[in-house]
Amino acid sequence: MRVCDFRKFFITAVLVAVLTLVVQAASPTLDATVREVAVNSLGQSVEARITASESARFTYFELEGPRRLVVDFHGLKNTIGFSEKNVRSAGVERIRTSYFSTPDRAATRIVFDLEKCVNYRVIDEGSGIVRVVFGDE
Repeated sequence: MRVCDFRKFFITAVLVAVLTLVVQAASPTLDATVREVAVNSLGQSVEARITASESARFTYFELEGPRRLVVDFHGLKNTIGFSEKNVRSAGVERIRTSYFSTPDRAATRIVFDLEKCVNYRVIDEGSGIVRVVFGDE
């Protein structure tokens, strides 16, 4: 009887260890960060190049009153060197960065405050690089 109980305990311990390793491998690295937001004016357009330490899941959406574009990088810490940067070009007033968290999620949040209705494109270049282009290229 004791040998059977030991086998059950051993098998359970091995399963827990394997499942823990699988979950850790599927999760973003604990040190994964959004490192930089570089802004370049390109004639009548503005490009924001967002660089993360690794590829990450991100979402974006618009908000009104005042109008802004929000880009959330899920599960990544914020190591961007600024919290607010004035742009004042191609319909982008400024860029704000922060670490956003609620009980059910956490993300580095990048907010583009917009002056008016402006065209934009969000381009995932892979390898942790996302470009947001405002205006016409």
